Amino acid sequence: MKVKAPPDGPFVIVDTETTGLHCSEHEILQIAAVAGEIVDDYAAIYWTYNQRVIPESLDSATSHALEVNRYDPVVWEETAVSLYHALPPVIEAIADATFVGYNASFDLGFLRVGAGLEGLTWREPPRIYDVFRELGKPLSNKRGTSAKLVVLCDLLGIGTEEAHDALVDVRMTWRLMWLALKELTGKEVVHEGF
Repeated sequence: MKVKAPPDGPFVIVDTETTGLHCSEHEILQIAAVAGEIVDDYAAIYWTYNQRVIPESLDSATSHALEVNRYDPVVWEETAVSLYHALPPVIEAIADATFVGYNASFDLGFLRVGAGLEGLTWREPPRIYDVFRELGKPLSNKRGTSAKLVVLCDLLGIGTEEAHDALVDVRMTWRLMWLALKELTGKEVVHEGF
């Protein structure tokens, strides 16, 4: 399987934590993103965003999703904002950058549906780089293991203790991307950020 490296230029790695798996019936609980740029064999992050989101309703939420995302109504009441206020910085960041995600279609689906529900203008990102498809699956095939983000990160020595926090998952994706690329292709990218 041919491995495709992330393209040069601006990128935004995004992760959403949600009340379930289906963007047509579940909601975003947290959005995190980091923006940066890749030039040749160098990558750096220059912007970080992390926001909890107040769900409209928990009626369709799965108990498993609330548990793994450590949803606590008291914490969310104190720290979360409406989806209407949480989405614009991310929508603006991805407008002219490569959208990067681990299972990017999942996060894009929730962002797209959320923008529509909130009446926000949505523009598809010009490029999409799915770390799961481009690096996770090839690495899992090589290692003979699951392609889940947490499993691959554990194999590569990337800390996963706080997995299912959106910013932690963005950080795990960032680190996995470079370690998997090096293992699969031998290409080493100097990366700064977190």
